[in-house]
Amino acid sequence: MKIRNEIAFVALYLAITAPAALRADFIRGDANRDGRVTLSDAALVIDQFLPSRPGVAISCQDSADANDNGTMEIVDAIDILRWTFGLSADLPPPFPGPGTDPSPDALACADGAASSRIRDPAYGLSWTYPPRVSQGQRSVEMFLRATTGGPIEGFSISYWLDSMSLDIVDVDFQGTILPRAQADLLEVSDFFRWNIVPTLIPENSILTAGAVFVTEEPLVRLDFAATNRALDDEPLLRIVANIPPFTAAAGAQKTVLWAHDDVEPGANEFSVGGTAILAATMEGVKPFYIDAGEFIRGDVNLDLVVDMSDAIFTLHYLYMGEPGPTCMKTADVNDDSVVDLSDAIYALYFRFLGGPPPPTPTECGKDPSGDDLECPFDTCEH
Repeated sequence: MKIRNEIAFVALYLAITAPAALRADFIRGDANRDGRVTLSDAALVIDQFLPSRPGVAISCQDSADANDNGTMEIVDAIDILRWTFGLSADLPPPFPGPGTDPSPDALACADGAASSRIRDPAYGLSWTYPPRVSQGQRSVEMFLRATTGGPIEGFSISYWLDSMSLDIVDVDFQGTILPRAQADLLEVSDFFRWNIVPTLIPENSILTAGAVFVTEEPLVRLDFAATNRALDDEPLLRIVANIPPFTAAAGAQKTVLWAHDDVEPGANEFSVGGTAILAATMEGVKPFYIDAGEFIRGDVNLDLVVDMSDAIFTLHYLYMGEPGPTCMKTADVNDDSVVDLSDAIYALYFRFLGGPPPPTPTECGKDPSGDDLECPFDTCEH
């Protein structure tokens, strides 16, 4: 409260003594004046209130007043974070372009040179993830790893998401370099956010996430690897996802997360002294091999029994215009990677004339031949 009162007093004094020189154009929320509102602006506002670190001075306090209530507060940083990750409506004007304050107050705004966003080769993002997963698999863990040129105050990411192949259910800091106790505090605070932002492309979304490394009460900087030294490809964030049971990616390598750089407000950046440093390298999650579901060869109607009704099902599909099998692999009885009349004949010959049994899997299992026929879910679990 003392720091807040001092800042308000200085702002009021400057506004009274030199009003003409302190009414420069600004963008609401752009505290570091680099032309964009991002997590680094929130980090710079928070720095003003940290008791152990005064932080870099904000030359335009109007820009830091994100909610336009005439006072620079911690809630302004929270509002900036919420907007950055698509969790709130636009900030009050002037926004998103520069302009003068439509609601003059005691906050000062000196006409200073704009800072710039820096793309630094010492900073990068990468992922670790399982090389193979299965359709319908739940709680798949992926870890975002960070390389930095020194301590950071926070970070944000923006990645394209193939939402048809990956259903993200949680984003947190469990299993990362952030100690468990601190991770638990940050995950429930206002200084950590994540969101899935829809796009005009139905099958693609955008994953945004990030945090400023502080605790709420009392307001102090978290003390761990990221805030006191450079990181060397170390896990900084965990993504937990389910693999949908019906996905077109089955049986193939699929890129499911790839960098959405410098487009969304939460683009891939690190905050250092309130300055936005962009990651120079941003790896995606690829290749990501999604195994097809388990099935029983010959069990075309999915009743877990291979009998004459399965051959009839295939014939009706081939010659009567009826819907095909939901798992085409079940109908490929002779395992030649094609569903045709020979499969029905093979099944009937085996069933009634002592012919050879179908190739594996004759019990619930995956296709050892790895053809292109679809089987988008585990038929044994219907």
